[in-house]
Amino acid sequence: MVNTAHETALETAYDTAGQTPAASPWSAVGVSAFDELVYQAILNQPDAGAAGWALLTGATPALVRDSCNRLLALGLLQPPDSLGGLRAVDPRVAIRALIRRRETESELLAAAAEDMATAHEAGLLREEPSRLVEVVSGEGANAARLEELYAHAEHEVCVFDTPPYLAPRTPQLDLQSDLLSRGITYRTVYAATALEDPDVLHHAWRMVELGEQARVLSSVPVKFWWSTAVGRCCR
Repeated sequence: MVNTAHETALETAYDTAGQTPAASPWSAVGVSAFDELVYQAILNQPDAGAAGWALLTGATPALVRDSCNRLLALGLLQPPDSLGGLRAVDPRVAIRALIRRRETESELLAAAAEDMATAHEAGLLREEPSRLVEVVSGEGANAARLEELYAHAEHEVCVFDTPPYLAPRTPQLDLQSDLLSRGITYRTVYAATALEDPDVLHHAWRMVELGEQARVLSSVPVKFWWSTAVGRCCR
């Protein structure tokens, strides 16, 4: 028989455990350490009843009954029926159902986070419209943004190419070559004045050889990069 002091300690510990999942694999599906213990007792001795499971777990029958209610709500137990009392659901079935439920909840939470982020960004733009455009200054900062754009591209990159040029073309050629090797479509519209520069003309031929889809116009309105995968652009 469990002594009173031990019962009090268990009640204090397990009341908390019943509300906050312990750091165990079961906590990932919302099962506390004590509820896991009760479930194991029911699996091992299904006919023992609340009093027997209390002896197996070292807890009071009241705590065990509370745990059984939580396990019922989680789908780990079957309610009493005409054939008998509480029964444990096959763990393979019950745990998979709990995992699917958590996955669905996680997906819903992620979708809610996206909606909240959109509202957050809209609020920031109302307070500070200048956030619509990020001004990047300097050769290094521009190169970093361009590298980021290429790294996140998944489907296609479109470019308006026109002078003046702030940086050597060699690093950009490496980035574009890597992009094409990953199967990303690369489309460029060159201003005719750009191809008057032998270095740019050589670069354009190299890119076409690698798979770039190139066109030439007498002029283009602005220097511009656009990635359809991430919705980002650089000017």
